[in-house]
Amino acid sequence: MQPGLTFFFPAAVVTVAAGAALGWLGVLAVIAANFIMPWGAASDPLRQALFALPPAAWAGLVALLPRSSGSPWSRLHRFLLHGILGGSLLSALTGAAVLTLLGGPLSWGAFSLTAGLWWASDFTPALALGLPVLVLLVPEMLLDGNDLVAWRA
Repeated sequence: MQPGLTFFFPAAVVTVAAGAALGWLGVLAVIAANFIMPWGAASDPLRQALFALPPAAWAGLVALLPRSSGSPWSRLHRFLLHGILGGSLLSALTGAAVLTLLGGPLSWGAFSLTAGLWWASDFTPALALGLPVLVLLVPEMLLDGNDLVAWRA
């Protein structure tokens, strides 16, 4: 792992949950959280704003996902493919680009390594914890009809 990156970044679950449960207000909340609780590389307001872009983009992608269309399997597939895999990849590429821009002339190899490590640290908790949190907060994104009634009972 590179300094500043972790294998399991639990804030990724908060990003997914904010986009799913709060929609565009969740995106704003994620941006605000980056100013309230900045991490190492976000040392001034400009950097805080730049480092708010990766989770805000991810939360925005999740906020765009339809809430209640298709079978439960198509909903699960859509959330896993777009919300978890696509969102974590979007966040990683955006974050690696910000780190590359702020860190000076890095090689594309360093960009790829940073993006890959960032993606793994976001994808892992989002996959492991994102689904249970989503079912608790916004069950209609995954369940329909009788399943939703049974879940709420």
